[in-house]
Amino acid sequence: MKGGQESNTMHICYIGNRNTGKTTRLKKIFLIALARKMEPIIILDSAVEEGNKSLINQLRQEGHQGYYFAFRDKEDINSFKKGFSENKMKSVPFYCDVSYCLERGHEARGLSENKWRNLYKDLVGDIVEVVLSQDWPVTTTPCFILDEIEINERAGQQLLVGLSQIHIALAIHSNFYIAFPELLKAMKVVNLVFKYR
Repeated sequence: MKGGQESNTMHICYIGNRNTGKTTRLKKIFLIALARKMEPIIILDSAVEEGNKSLINQLRQEGHQGYYFAFRDKEDINSFKKGFSENKMKSVPFYCDVSYCLERGHEARGLSENKWRNLYKDLVGDIVEVVLSQDWPVTTTPCFILDEIEINERAGQQLLVGLSQIHIALAIHSNFYIAFPELLKAMKVVNLVFKYR
């Protein structure tokens, strides 16, 4: 990956249980990213099937249009790769809905559960790889916003290597969501404990 401005990058991870304001904080970061033209903005969300808890659903309901990609199998990365490559310099966010595979993993048991959860984590890694493999102008710093996304070792390594050239904001329930702890060590971590009703 080329481009980026190391001194101006943002790397933050919010960790907290449900109803601690993680998605609200990510929404604020999204609005800051829009105002500061931190583009492109790539949002990965695992809760789209859960309705209003989803960051993508909230943003779309508030009128923030974007390119929407729903990932249901490994082949869906090809449409994202094409769409992202063709439109990455437009001032429109990219919404990556990876909830389908995660929800199928919650419904299944045994080997089928592992298949869906592994597919979900692989797709996250593939999305990260597509974005980081692009050639970017020096003034362009992609902004990742990940809401309740589990990051496997491969995606964690990719993000860590590209950290000086991206903005990234994560919201997770626990540090166990990150299979590559070195990534968290390189980020500002904010533990949220106050619960909202």
